[in-house]
Amino acid sequence: MLDLRPLAVGLMMIPFALGSAVSPVFGRRHVTRSGRTVVIWGAAVVIAGWGLGGVVAWFATGTAFLVLIGCTQLVAGLGAGLVLSPNQNLTLDAVDPRTMGAAGGVLQAVQRLGSTVGTSVGTAAYFAAAAGLTGAAAAGGAGAGHVLAIPTAVAVAFALVVLALSWRDARRARESPEKSNAVPV
Repeated sequence: MLDLRPLAVGLMMIPFALGSAVSPVFGRRHVTRSGRTVVIWGAAVVIAGWGLGGVVAWFATGTAFLVLIGCTQLVAGLGAGLVLSPNQNLTLDAVDPRTMGAAGGVLQAVQRLGSTVGTSVGTAAYFAAAAGLTGAAAAGGAGAGHVLAIPTAVAVAFALVVLALSWRDARRARESPEKSNAVPV
């Protein structure tokens, strides 16, 4: 589609992995004091990274595309690390210690399910958009990058849902702290 070798595509994802490995250190330190705010900021950073990635996919080509996508993936990865680890801490903090093992198992299962659904929907969006390409775009020319903007928009939509749910949880904790184990924002 974009005439990229599998190695180049894989290398474009390394910045996301690096960002999501580094930022949880910051997130863990601040989640006990700031609560859901860390998750909210993380979701906003993910949205910014993926949103910029969609813009890059739409407009950039060649080496600029590879470098800029790597940068946007780093930003999104930094945000993802601020969502996943702190969210796990906040979620398990709200559980009775006697049921923490079961709650951790359910949390892991739901995270895996979300990852599977997100990957499936994103892949379906990509191939649906790619099926509509013809001519030079189908051969990796002008317009091929637009195909990447479609699954990126789907990913941003999912991240917006995470942001909205985190915002709602933070408001609930602030309005009735006695009913919530969440740290007020």
